Amino acid sequence: MPEIPNEIKLSNPEHDTEDKSYWVEKYGLQNEIKFCEIICPQINRSAIINPEKEKDPLAPDLIVNGRLAELKYQSTPFYSSSHYYGCDPQYTVTFNEKDYLNYKEKYPDLDIFIWVDYPQIKKVHKNKEVIIQKLNGVYFINFRDLAKMIENNEVPLHSYLRRTQDLVGNAKKSYLLDIRKMECLLIKS
Repeated sequence: MPEIPNEIKLSNPEHDTEDKSYWVEKYGLQNEIKFCEIICPQINRSAIINPEKEKDPLAPDLIVNGRLAELKYQSTPFYSSSHYYGCDPQYTVTFNEKDYLNYKEKYPDLDIFIWVDYPQIKKVHKNKEVIIQKLNGVYFINFRDLAKMIENNEVPLHSYLRRTQDLVGNAKKSYLLDIRKMECLLIKS
């Protein structure tokens, strides 16, 4: 399986997860460009930024091999996922409930690429050490398969306590997904 080059390090994985403008405006487009130009050739796909995003910022990010696709980049592990939900934080990614509802209505056959870039790190949560091994990989799932997992109650839905009064548009709830249930396209750990 191809490896992601070390020089493709996109963000500070410990930046404030509530700072939506930082993640969307600063790294969103940068991630998409690097994904199209560097990652897609390694996974035998061709991709462009979806031109519809200029008119509609909620339109899917990319067109990959002629299909609408969304890129989700995650560099901060969900450290408490094991404590609260029994989900291994090494393999857990979040998927916003509002994205699920939007895609279900407008893009039910959307392809989803999840780019995980977890640092090697130790954290203490509820007096328990959480160890994350470095993980840099790209995973794939079609929205229909993701929706089935959600509709069959196979994944937990987390409500963000810090976002109950959010006024900047952060998602108030996210599903916790296990990347091991997706197709792994590229990995460097």
